Amino acid sequence: KSPYELGYRNYLKGFLWGVSASATLLPLYALACVELFGAPFHLGTVSFSLFLFYLTVAVGEETFFRGFFYSSFENEWIVRGLLSKNNLVSSVLFGAAHALVYYDPTMFKVFLPSLVMGWLYERSDSLIAPIIFHLCADLLYLFVRC
Repeated sequence: KSPYELGYRNYLKGFLWGVSASATLLPLYALACVELFGAPFHLGTVSFSLFLFYLTVAVGEETFFRGFFYSSFENEWIVRGLLSKNNLVSSVLFGAAHALVYYDPTMFKVFLPSLVMGWLYERSDSLIAPIIFHLCADLLYLFVRC
């Protein structure tokens, strides 16, 4: 598939959606983790190599789970404007893949962020939005583990 077919398009729109969603949702997630669930907040630094690692992970996973998956199957809305069939199926597969790779069923917790990433992809019509959100979520997880 071409990069365009995979969702590498509408770069500015994708960037704006990705940054906006990350700046809005991820601080709320961190606050809920710390205040409601007592998750510890770890101070640390993010090296350039760690940033590149998480960027590579975000690009690879989003290209497959959003870009390739969405462009390979027919899509229809389950709840118009909120949840599509491809978003639900790709998010279940995303959660299952994480649980299997880490041999840890609690890693299925990535299902809900995956629904957000799918929604961002559908709203922006760009892989850039879910890539940014994915990268920011992974980096946040270094500081708040919930």
